[in-house]
Formats: sequence, C-alpha cells, structure tokens
Amino acid sequence: MISHLIIGLFDERLPLFLKFYRPFYEFVQTFLIVFLGYNSIKSLSDWERIMKLLFISSFVLCLYGLLNFITKANPYSILISNAFGEISFFQSYMNKGDRFRVNSFIYHPITYGYFVSIFLMLFYAFRKNYRNNTFIYTLIMVMLLINLFLTNSRTPLLICVVGLLIYVFFSYNLSSKIKTLLGGGALIVILYLFSSDFQERTDSIADIFITGGKHTTGSSIEMRETQLIESYVLFLQNPYFGNGFSYIIEDLGYSSNEEKRESKRDFYGFESYAYILLIEQGVIQILMVVLFFIFLYIYFVKNKEYTNSYASLGIAYTTMFLVFSFATGTLGTWTISMTLIGSLIKMIEITKLKVQQLYLIKSLQLTTD
Repeated sequence: MISHLIIGLFDERLPLFLKFYRPFYEFVQTFLIVFLGYNSIKSLSDWERIMKLLFISSFVLCLYGLLNFITKANPYSILISNAFGEISFFQSYMNKGDRFRVNSFIYHPITYGYFVSIFLMLFYAFRKNYRNNTFIYTLIMVMLLINLFLTNSRTPLLICVVGLLIYVFFSYNLSSKIKTLLGGGALIVILYLFSSDFQERTDSIADIFITGGKHTTGSSIEMRETQLIESYVLFLQNPYFGNGFSYIIEDLGYSSNEEKRESKRDFYGFESYAYILLIEQGVIQILMVVLFFIFLYIYFVKNKEYTNSYASLGIAYTTMFLVFSFATGTLGTWTISMTLIGSLIKMIEITKLKVQQLYLIKSLQLTTD
C-alpha cells in the first residue's frame, strides 16, 4: 500500500485527491484481494461452500461456452458490450475467421481460458471430494477440457499444463509423480495423434520456443521484444516512481478497441504485466511486487508439512497467475487468482491450528500418563 501511495504522490498529472484515491483504488483491485479472500473463510464449511459454488458455476460457464461454439453466437457478450459502448471480443474474433474463440460469460476468451484452467486445477487437486459423484465430476472435467481448447489460445493451455506439473511435483511422492507423468504423457501422445485441434494447439505452443512464434498467428517473441524496448524507453522517463497509474490509457491513448487506439503501434496491446510495471509503476513497485510473490512462495513451501494439497495448489496458482500475467497481461484475473490464494492461506492456517491443537492434546495426555 505504501509503494502504491508513493507512485500516486509523485504523479505530477494528478490533483491532490487523486494522488491518494487512485493508488488506494488500484491497491484494492489487486493485492488487497488476497486479504479479502483470506478473511472470507472462517471454517472448513466456508471452503466447502465456495468449492460447491465454483463447481456449479464452472458447469454453467462451460455449458454456455459450448452453446457459443455450436451456435457461433454469444448474445450475452454482445448485450453487455453494447450497453457499455465497449468492444465485444467474441464478435471481434468471430470476424477473424481462423481465430474464432468462445468466451462464455467472461469478457475475453483468453481470460475465460484462464478461468477454465483455474477450475481444472482446483477440482483435480480435490478430486477425492467427488468420489460419490463420479459421473458429474467426470462430465464437468471433460466440459472444462473442451472449453479450454475452444478458447483457441496458447497461453491458457500452457498455464494449465504448468499448473498441473507444479502441483504434481510438490504434492506427490516419487512413485506417484512417475505414474502421473507417464499417464499424462501417454494421454498427450494419443490426443496429438488423433485430434487435429490438439495437434494444432501443441504445435503453436512449440513454435513459440522453436521459432519465436513466427509460424502461427498471434503474439511472437519478436513482437514482445519490440514492446519491451518501447516500454523501457518510457520507463527511463521516471524509473523510480513510474509515470503513474492509468498513464497508458490516459497519456498514451491505449484502448482495447483497435479502432479507437491512439497509442504507438509498437506497443500493440501491452500484452504483459511487465510493461505496466515498467511504464506506470517504476523500480520501487517492481521490488515490492517481486517481494510479495517471493513471500507467497516461501509461505506455501514452509507450510507443506501441515497441508500438502492447499500449499501445493497455492504454489501452482501463484505460478499460473505470474506466467499468465507476464505472457498476456493480467486481463481481469486478479480477482479470481488473489481470492483463491487468500482462501488457501486461510485454509492452511485453519489446518495448522488443528494440527497444533491435536499435538498439544497428545502432549498433555502423555504428561498425564
């Protein structure tokens, strides 16, 4: 919060009120959500209610996503876009032919892919909770996987794989790691051989690492290098305190609608959280962000002994958010990510307290004996 206020105080564009209001607003919309997620959980029953809500929500999201694909229409997206005078990303990608993507009730298809990946990870990590509802669980997991491919984006698919690998690495013992990786590898090979869509997505991800994305549409390494150079030039204008929150929209003229966009073409869509940090927030905030995520990792790793699943999922979610944010930009993912990370921290604390209480009771019993 202090680093946010420093950015506001040194922003010469703002009147006195906005020097305090804007940093506070930005802080509430991002990092404070961790605390709100933490504070929303009081007991295990609260977590179970959230899990149930997300399970039902994912079914509704996926069902509507499938309808988007079948009908090639998303009346909800168009209705909301028209009501607020904003671009409909569903309609935008619809007009691009080969880049058709579904987005269900989420405003952007890539963000929708992120939501789907988050839900996949959550339900996979706690799959034992659905042993009595195997059919429904399997149905929703399959629907989530289908919707993940229908978003027609490399990044959500990549972060899903990264998240699963990290969860398996931190949560499983050696024999379970080997079995899971062999099973997952076999499934990938089968899908690659018999699914042209899966083959296309896999090849496009591989193309990023092999050629820098030259053989597929969308973002490329060369484009990111151009964006980074241009961002660094603006970073040098005010390296310590940044140019201020909303500088990219207000001063550079960026708009998500390409027809209204006035920002320099070399910036494209500012498709990385790194460019926001460089241009708007400066060195002080970069250091604070780095420390924030380092402390999250330290916390989850240190508490694995108390609860493997919650801690391992926390590590996976933190990594998924960072990979997504630096690969495409945050794109409205702060809320779901930080809420779940905060909730996982609270569940670790609840579990830790129970373990410590049990240990104390056993110690007292031994003393009495």
